[in-house]
Amino acid sequence: MNIPSSHLYFSGICGLLMLGFILVLIRNHRLQERHAPLWILLALVFMTYGWWIRPVKAVSDIFQITDVVPVVLFFGIFMCTLLILQLSITISEFSTKIKNLVQEVSLLKHEMERRRPDISETRRNYDGPF
Repeated sequence: MNIPSSHLYFSGICGLLMLGFILVLIRNHRLQERHAPLWILLALVFMTYGWWIRPVKAVSDIFQITDVVPVVLFFGIFMCTLLILQLSITISEFSTKIKNLVQEVSLLKHEMERRRPDISETRRNYDGPF
């Protein structure tokens, strides 16, 4: 199977642009370092996509799929689903942390309000220079 050079150039340029954009986001602290490896890997996949036609064709032959496009689309959708799952896990972790912080602040606020009369009484009984 011959791969047109335009496909190789297009996928390489798109991958390089994506990699550059990801590095700028990391540098400007808009993308956390813990998410960066996944995005860098995805950019590398885009850069080398043109050379992956033969392995994708082999996978499509194994599953007796006549065209390569559905296999590529399936892998793309699968990767997007994994990314969404990873982001959902992160959101769940942050949601739990936020809930715990709100409860802790509420308890501290309640304790502060409970002690406020004691503080006012202490200030009235203070015979200091003021």
